[in-house]
This record gives sequence, C-alpha cells and structure tokens, in this order.
Amino acid sequence: LSTLSSGVKYEGNISGGGELQVDGSLKGDIRVVRVVIGEGGAVEGAVAADIVEVRGRVAGTITGKSVKLF
Repeated sequence: LSTLSSGVKYEGNISGGGELQVDGSLKGDIRVVRVVIGEGGAVEGAVAADIVEVRGRVAGTITGKSVKLF
C-alpha cells in the first residue's frame, strides 16, 4: 500500500499493480489495482482500478469493477 499524505499536493500520473491511498491532493490520472480516496483526499483526473473507494473528492471519470462512494 502506497500513501499520498494529507497536506501535500502531487502532480502527475500514477500507475502500477498495487494499492494506493490518497489523503492529499493529486492532479493527474490513477491506474492501479485498488485505490482509496480518503476523506481529505482530492483527485483531479481519471481514476481507474479494480476496486475504488471514494470518501473524498474526484473531479474526473471513475472506472472500476467495484466502486463505492461514501
């Protein structure tokens, strides 16, 4: 599990075969196996994963086999 920490702004695309927790702000696309956007997390871009959980904010498309919006 990789974590993008809260209070930090990231820019760029992220892809890989693992899991990602986004607690900070990301401007870019995500393509991983499982992604969790935390309550304080924000993504501006496309999110694609087998399992997607969104507790924060996503401005872009979400694609997944299992998508949960909280």
